[in-house]
Amino acid sequence: MTKEIIFHLGDYKTGSTSIQRILAAQDFTIPGRRVLFTARENHMDLPRSLYPENRLFARQKEIWETHAQAIRTSDADIAVISAENMNHLDPAQMQAAVDRYFPDFSGRIRYVTYLRPHADRIVSSFAERRKLGEFFGGMAKLHTEILDKQRLFYTPRFTAWKAQFGPAFHIRPMVREHLFRGDVVHDFFRFMCGSEEFEIHGDTHRNESLSVAELLAVSELQREIKRLGGKKIASRDVRHRIAGLLQEALAVLPRKADLEKPRLHKALAARIQDSYREDAAAMDAAFFEGSPFADALAGAKDKALDAPQSLRLGDYYNDDALRMFLAIAAMLGATVNGQGTLAENQIADRLEKIRPQADPSQSGD
Repeated sequence: MTKEIIFHLGDYKTGSTSIQRILAAQDFTIPGRRVLFTARENHMDLPRSLYPENRLFARQKEIWETHAQAIRTSDADIAVISAENMNHLDPAQMQAAVDRYFPDFSGRIRYVTYLRPHADRIVSSFAERRKLGEFFGGMAKLHTEILDKQRLFYTPRFTAWKAQFGPAFHIRPMVREHLFRGDVVHDFFRFMCGSEEFEIHGDTHRNESLSVAELLAVSELQREIKRLGGKKIASRDVRHRIAGLLQEALAVLPRKADLEKPRLHKALAARIQDSYREDAAAMDAAFFEGSPFADALAGAKDKALDAPQSLRLGDYYNDDALRMFLAIAAMLGATVNGQGTLAENQIADRLEKIRPQADPSQSGD
């Protein structure tokens, strides 16, 4: 039987994909120790099967027992279960699932999650949601939406996790200077091993974030696919898969120059600081040595731009590129959603909307 289980409770844009790729490919060496990873890519089926509204809920027992049986029958030292957004589960719900499917591992399970500070999380959420076609506005609008729904007030959520799992629960700040070797994959392996006696062989930065120009181009594709596919779950799955494949393709194609990544502007950074100052201080006091979250929030305005970045595609590509790009977007959207014809007038209308404006001040958020 496996000696220990680690649940890696991934969060948005905290290197979960890189950690999972290294584990799945066994692209590492740990002298004298064996690590088991029971998924082909990740364990997203486990948390999804716990939600009654999810189509996997009916298969919950089958899904959890499959992984549990593989872990019980293995002679590995450590088994890792890794899924993004698992830390959004109710911790009591997680405890119930663990008690039901892993009763033999009481006292031999650790839980770890990586968490971005507030300002960085808003930037990363903006990039991720635009890439997946789940949001088409600017960062200021996203900040307001997140604030209204209180999604980034971390302290209540993670205090509940700590209360449920006690010393078995760990939070690591997704701040480069607080990560082992400045890298989340190396930091995770040190946490997992409890030592620095390991070697990573694979690339730990495969899921590199997109530039603003690349992000807007992918977002335009997603807009057309979503327009044709509506809100059907199949359309959502297709959009997520397309986003992942496009990001992988862009990662292996060399860039001629460093392109600007999504960044806050100073006025928005100041609003974010005002919104989350107390929560950052509370997180530092409850979970971290030093003050990584308060420091990151305090430095957000210093890293910010004076004015918002343009979110108009035409400010990054010339007119010929825009025409070709819209044609490809329309073709791809029609193809993946089973449409037989293109909506020619809508393509033409869209071209006018994404061309550069006479007043550049209207291009941002």
